[in-house]
Amino acid sequence: MTCKILLSALLIAALLVGCGREDGPAPSGRTVLVGVIAPDYGEASFKGRRGAFGMKQPLRRQGLLDDGARVVLRVQSVRDEADAGVAALEQLAQEPELMAVVSFLNSDAMLAVAPVAERLGVPVLLASATNHELIQGRAYVSQLIFDDRLQAEVSALYIRDELLFDRVAVFADPDNSYSRFLSAEFTRKFTDVGGTVLATVEQGPRGIDYATELESLRSQGSQLLYITLGANAVEAIVKELKAMAWQPQILVREGVLAQLLARGPRPRSQFDGILGTDVYMDDLPVTPAGRNYRSLEREVGESLDTYSVLGYESMLVLAAAMNRCAGQALDRRCVAASVRNTRDLQGVVGPIAIDDNGHALRPVVVNTIQKGRLVYLVRVN
Repeated sequence: MTCKILLSALLIAALLVGCGREDGPAPSGRTVLVGVIAPDYGEASFKGRRGAFGMKQPLRRQGLLDDGARVVLRVQSVRDEADAGVAALEQLAQEPELMAVVSFLNSDAMLAVAPVAERLGVPVLLASATNHELIQGRAYVSQLIFDDRLQAEVSALYIRDELLFDRVAVFADPDNSYSRFLSAEFTRKFTDVGGTVLATVEQGPRGIDYATELESLRSQGSQLLYITLGANAVEAIVKELKAMAWQPQILVREGVLAQLLARGPRPRSQFDGILGTDVYMDDLPVTPAGRNYRSLEREVGESLDTYSVLGYESMLVLAAAMNRCAGQALDRRCVAASVRNTRDLQGVVGPIAIDDNGHALRPVVVNTIQKGRLVYLVRVN
């Protein structure tokens, strides 16, 4: 595990906000710490790297809270696993200046980390873990992203009501709580609205025999494949479908489209036509906060994606929460409660609210890939 202290792109320049502007806060000399738990290995490294990048962007222009306290990020780069996540949180919790942590760990890892956060009294904002059980009965753990139930229901309704498909197959990993719950919720909702799930193809310890399973699904007349697995599995399925000369529609879980488009030198066009749920869309007008972020990204030659947007919005949520506490007692207890008092905060593509139970209220977007780029289809509020 490596630990890197990031004083955000050029925090010194950001700190001049307030020194050179009459309407800005004056530096107080106090420092507050925001921790980031970012996966750095394998398929999950993309969300960790891009999430941490997004969190740094607001601080490039404003590195001070309203009371003049300087915000510093500390990134714990770890494997996307429970033990590593717990160790990272426990290490961050020892820092007296720590006010909150943003996690980009998966839901399975967070199932172990969340109770530790509650025991230690550390506010944790979940940027990418969607399991609804993570926030239940807890005061210190909140979600920024929509949960699995909403994502699954939007997917089922979009397939049935917009695409008018009634015969689908589901790909799932029964050993992964995220995949397991998402596929179960999708199956429940799709069946409720008159659709038929022809089969659930489960990934076992030896993986999936894609050729055999896909041939079976083609013979059953499956119109769409709903895939709750990761980008590696989706790429393998796309490759096998091409070899079979079969072109069923594909719908994937949130974040996967961004990962597919970020993959090395492979031609992006091989993923054309794949649909995916998401929190962000490239080609829809964004809010003033979104335009500000786009200008920041252009300055450093980067482009937006799902996880950098979630990182950026995480920092906006925490900064607003800490500012609300500054007039009271800026401590972890206040920040945890203040995060859950987020109402109509301007996010990149629309308002964000987090209710008293830590549940994020935000739209679900359905995107697709066309000519190797992300294209927006519909937003469900």
